[in-house]
Amino acid sequence: MDKKRKQYWLGLEMWTAEEAAVLLTGKDPKDHQRDARPYRDILDARLLLASPNRAFALFEGEFGEGLDAIKRAALAGTLTVKDGTYLYSAEVILWACNSGAWQAFPFRLADLPEKPGLNQKADDQKALGKLERETLLTIIAACLHELGCEPTRRGLASEIAGWTEAIGAPISDDRVRCHLGLIPSSVESVKNRKS
Repeated sequence: MDKKRKQYWLGLEMWTAEEAAVLLTGKDPKDHQRDARPYRDILDARLLLASPNRAFALFEGEFGEGLDAIKRAALAGTLTVKDGTYLYSAEVILWACNSGAWQAFPFRLADLPEKPGLNQKADDQKALGKLERETLLTIIAACLHELGCEPTRRGLASEIAGWTEAIGAPISDDRVRCHLGLIPSSVESVKNRKS
């Protein structure tokens, strides 16, 4: 992607999920053929982010992987979804760069514009590294174990979502479920680190 097109995308405060997914592949969404299969299959971007159980099997290749990763990041609260369709471009850049999974992504952290609060957001996202995240998830696993709950137990996400609501800090079932799904691999990683 040339410098002019990069500046165009950096200048937009928000991107649609489809635009972000195409950008993750290193392509310019404006150059991407609108009649290509992924675009034909997407009837409404709102469905993409608003339907937590929707499978992305119909989307092939990197584009489908990008859509799936975007949805998971939105469910985990890493990406903010506005009006059911739009994602903040700065958040997508932070997320994509910090994950390191999108080698073709044309933007780097240094490309982020200087805006009030944006650098604080970058610091906040960097504050919780892999070690800290795995530690916290392992602590949660230990608490659940003491309560006699397995993180994979059916209905546990709804139950925990109810607990968060009871303390006045509601977290959705889907977001809880997403984090519960990370517990087994985090516990395993901590076990391997100790041995």
